[in-house]
Amino acid sequence: MAPGLGHGGLLPRDHSRVIVIDDHAYTGGAAWGDEWLPERRGGRGWHDVCMRLEGPCVEDFAFLFERRWREADGGSEGVRDYATGRKYPDLELVADTPDDNARVYARYREAIRRSRERIWIENAYFFPPAGMLKDLVDAAARGVDVQIILPGETDLPIIKRAARAEHAAWLDRGFTIFEYQRDVLHSKFALVDGDWCTIGTFNANPSSLSAVNEVNLFVFDPAFVAQVADLFSRDRADSRPVTRGTLAARSLRGKAADWLAHGALSLLDKLVKTSPD
Repeated sequence: MAPGLGHGGLLPRDHSRVIVIDDHAYTGGAAWGDEWLPERRGGRGWHDVCMRLEGPCVEDFAFLFERRWREADGGSEGVRDYATGRKYPDLELVADTPDDNARVYARYREAIRRSRERIWIENAYFFPPAGMLKDLVDAAARGVDVQIILPGETDLPIIKRAARAEHAAWLDRGFTIFEYQRDVLHSKFALVDGDWCTIGTFNANPSSLSAVNEVNLFVFDPAFVAQVADLFSRDRADSRPVTRGTLAARSLRGKAADWLAHGALSLLDKLVKTSPD
């Protein structure tokens, strides 16, 4: 498959994971590389989250694969979003492209805005666009439990540094922040209250809106959401809390590097127009 959709250019980059094998479909953060192999098998043991799906929606995954195949080959249809909408009562498949719709991002914001109890997010490259950050701040202000698991070790330190420059402000606004300690964290999933969760490829930062296409599955079944909550809790147990003390202990050089990274990604956020509504 070409590195980019459309006519094989560099952008938009295909960041999606769409796998169909017989009667099952798969998506999530993992790619096929040594990074995801267990260390006992010679890999690097990256921590990721994926899901397997069976049932009628598998046909939607197959349709999406065929569409992306044609787009990657420079088909005349152009690069387009795909969403199952209300076709199924308990889930929605959403595949977006970098345009003004930003469907996956919009689904996140809708859920965050209606939250009443909890918002738990685990995301490997978390530097939320301005609109999402405002929604999270508003949710914490009305008493929602906002917890975020971030990587302790990462392959993209610029995003970790940019986010760390804001950690103190996030703590002041009521967020609880953790850094995963066991392996490199690459997962991208979230849950809201007891009836909404998502697993997919969306990285919560401006570049996911401006340069790549994403695929996420949104599930509204409380029993499945409870399983995802258990997964989050297990990962949280393998994480270290971010505190004002740990932030204050950074070196001056480290703090300066964090703010330089923050400035660069904040500029990108403004350029892709993800400011609050």
